[in-house]
Amino acid sequence: MAEPIDKNSQVTSITDAEKDIANAGPAIFTNRFIGAFGPWGVRITFAELGLNGNGAFRAAVVMTMDDAKSLRNMLQDLEEQQKAIQAEKDGQVTNNG
Repeated sequence: MAEPIDKNSQVTSITDAEKDIANAGPAIFTNRFIGAFGPWGVRITFAELGLNGNGAFRAAVVMTMDDAKSLRNMLQDLEEQQKAIQAEKDGQVTNNG
């Protein structure tokens, strides 16, 4: 496994092989997320809800609670990266310190 990006994060940098895997298939649109947990771990179901109110299942994943926490951390890191990029575009200075 790759080393963490920083000591406070569970998110790791990815290898070239992992990048290839991540981009090997199509991405599907989702705008609804349903979470459940049980003895098997955390299940996250992804769905798409249309303007007419009809919904469609898109995918579901099951992971351990530790992996769910890593997913949360990765999403938070992505949000911070997006904010920094937007702030740079807007001519602002960010302080992550």
